[in-house]
Amino acid sequence: MQLLLILISALGTFVLMGQQAGRALALVRTLLLMSAFQLLGTEVLSRMHRIDAQGIIIVWAIYTFFMLLLFMRYRPSVSRIWKGLVPVFQEQKAGWMALAVILAGTLLVALVAHPNNWDSMTYHLTRVQYWLQQGTVAPYATNNIRQVTQPPLAEYWILHLFTSFSRDQSANMVQWIAFTGTLAAIWSLVRIDGGNTRTALLAVLFAATLPMAMLQSSSTQNDLVVAFFLMSAMLMVRLSIREPKEQKWWWWLALAVALALLSKGTAYLYVLPLLVYYAFNIWKNLKWKMVFPLLIGGCIVLLVNGVHWQRNYTLTGDFTGKDATLQNEWYGVRPLVSGVSKNLMMEMRTPLPPVNRALTWGTSKWHGLWGIDLHDPRLNWGPSPAFEVGMYSPHEDYAGAPLHVLIWLLALFYSIRKYRQSPLWHTAWIALGMLIVFAVLLKWQVWHNRLHLAIWLMAAPAAGLLLSEFSRRAAQVILFLLIGTAMIPLWWNQSRPLIGKDSIFLHYSYPQYFKNNPDLQSTFLQLSGIIQREQMQTVGLALSGDAWEYPLWVMQEESRPAMHAIMVENATQPLENSRLRPDGIISNRLHNNNGHPISYHGVSYYLTYANGDWELYLPVTVP
Repeated sequence: MQLLLILISALGTFVLMGQQAGRALALVRTLLLMSAFQLLGTEVLSRMHRIDAQGIIIVWAIYTFFMLLLFMRYRPSVSRIWKGLVPVFQEQKAGWMALAVILAGTLLVALVAHPNNWDSMTYHLTRVQYWLQQGTVAPYATNNIRQVTQPPLAEYWILHLFTSFSRDQSANMVQWIAFTGTLAAIWSLVRIDGGNTRTALLAVLFAATLPMAMLQSSSTQNDLVVAFFLMSAMLMVRLSIREPKEQKWWWWLALAVALALLSKGTAYLYVLPLLVYYAFNIWKNLKWKMVFPLLIGGCIVLLVNGVHWQRNYTLTGDFTGKDATLQNEWYGVRPLVSGVSKNLMMEMRTPLPPVNRALTWGTSKWHGLWGIDLHDPRLNWGPSPAFEVGMYSPHEDYAGAPLHVLIWLLALFYSIRKYRQSPLWHTAWIALGMLIVFAVLLKWQVWHNRLHLAIWLMAAPAAGLLLSEFSRRAAQVILFLLIGTAMIPLWWNQSRPLIGKDSIFLHYSYPQYFKNNPDLQSTFLQLSGIIQREQMQTVGLALSGDAWEYPLWVMQEESRPAMHAIMVENATQPLENSRLRPDGIISNRLHNNNGHPISYHGVSYYLTYANGDWELYLPVTVP
């Protein structure tokens, strides 16, 4: 029922939006509006402690009702949406076919594969389970504080789709929809700034063939979600600059920025160059009148993010709940040179070890010329492995984009003399600004590739314009390389492969969940078996700060015991239930107890099962 209502809502909004705008822009605005509404609906339900399937049905029933009223009022033409599509698709047929293969292939993976991303197992999906268990999105006691402090918008969408499908594959759809929406925003941006169909398609294909974009489009990460909102914000910036007195673009821009900030912490960094660009350009048209759109924007950002900020501040004393250990401890020109070079070089992964070693050696020598230690702890995050240009990997945490980065660098140099000819060149420089802010503020870590995704997507319009400037033969060769290499992450996604002995079609859910951590599968099966054998109603989880937790929920779908974090050692400790007497305790950090019984809230628990760090304790029964 929920799924039908969401689909009707989406289609109705798209048709209404499409009456006064192009199809791509209509899709972008539809996703922005629906995201804002589901945020409002989620927060209202949370206040009423009605985060459940019935409550979500009511939210989308209300939305659908208003859509029907608008349809009766304006009687929009559905045929208008499809009019003129055939001529567009008749141009550049090979490019459209490649795009269709990529979208269809990633959609297939998203619909079939069970989630197995590391962060999803530790906090993305786990926080959704807690919300459903307690009926509210309010903070709760947890051993992984990211579950309550990280921006929640992507997981709100997962919550709505999960209750609609009742299958956790639906969680993958959030990123795939964001992927599609990002491509629509890129297309619309190129077209409104004078690019022809060929230029727009080249820009879209540049973005669609990004390995990290393809890999994440079938995952439950949130980098594509924040990239969509940032790309939408860039689109609204250009529309606002083109029509400075059209106030509706101010509202749409503010909404896109606000939703980006509520999706992922990296948005706070990436939005800065975009807003500087906006302010500089809008000043030329409005002068001091620009204060009005800035005030509108600030109010919308506060309205959208205020509740989350307030929760974080009450809990941790910080509005964003940021991790200070991720921030650089040394600022200046030399740290900037180090950060930019390392973040660029980690994208240059190749399948050739000698080339990777040469790139690592070159990066080290480059640092030496500047008198910088490549592994300076002030500029490198401690838990991360040391810097090196690793092997090419079609994995959503490590995939590089050497061809795309080289095209972007070429667009930067090429645009120096072409900068004033088209605003599409500006996106290459905004991407550079995003990279600089990122490198200045954050310590390097091996997992940065996925965080770079928004940068390369922002550069797509400039890349498309650059390729359109080439001869048709040269552009075809480059496009062939991009599409050809894109087939690797499409077919051989390391976490969710379509083909091969580990294909998602050959394995049931459990092996898929543990694809990125196979050693845990037997342990979790044993733990699940004991929970069911003992008919536990409540389970205490004394876990480390980044432990896998989601499989413990999904493997108990029939009995559905209540899960509660216990022995919490972070800011959520005051939220721990002081009256809880769990029927069993699962832990991966109590092994230093040497097998002795543990006491929790006056009850003694003895060790029943142990495998590596993972243990299960049962209460001592009094005869």
